[in-house]
Amino acid sequence: MSIKPVTPETAESIEAVLNAFETAYLEQQAGNQYPLTLTTDQETRLIAAIAPHLGTVPTPAKITEILSEVQELHQLDGRIFEFEGDEYEPHDPGYEYVLADREHDRKQFIRYLIHQQMK
Repeated sequence: MSIKPVTPETAESIEAVLNAFETAYLEQQAGNQYPLTLTTDQETRLIAAIAPHLGTVPTPAKITEILSEVQELHQLDGRIFEFEGDEYEPHDPGYEYVLADREHDRKQFIRYLIHQQMK
């Protein structure tokens, strides 16, 4: 399976899919549901939002994998990080920079997972 080249249109589609997954995750959190589980309605809305951008419907396992990565992204704040040999806690100067770097890395990985699903 070859990966579709990244064009401006592809990048827009990837962002739309990422936003749809983030929305689904936040809805799941607001409903105090079991982690990584979506209601039938939430899953239907998610698939309706992402399928046109992907050109296909991902497997349930792939949806859970991407949702898991989005969950991880939203749980980064408050963690202790090591960055360039130093440890950063939430109250330390420079923590926001390190957090932004980790969030950027996580989003790039999620974008990669989404890009793999494109037809």
